Amino acid sequence: MDTYDYFYCDKCKAIQPLRNKPVILERQPRIPQGKTFLCEGSFVCDKCGFKRSIRCDVCQKVQPVEIEEPYMENATHEFLGADILCGYCRRIIATLYTRMPTPAA
Repeated sequence: MDTYDYFYCDKCKAIQPLRNKPVILERQPRIPQGKTFLCEGSFVCDKCGFKRSIRCDVCQKVQPVEIEEPYMENATHEFLGADILCGYCRRIIATLYTRMPTPAA
């Protein structure tokens, strides 16, 4: 998660810089095609302070999370973002970005 500096803030309804990110406690080897991690903490919006916990709203508990890449790329095929999914039910917990996407011309 170190390469991601932005996320979609549910309160601002926009892509915002991250103030804090969850701490990765350990890598989970159970899903070979994805990157699965046991984490704790929250994604925190630098603009408004909104905290998006890594707790899954469907499972009602903290599960290992999977980073699904690439979520998005630009016209030159530059990788821009990823979804953070619950490792159990695969609900999207957060959408992260490496930088602010440039609007299409």
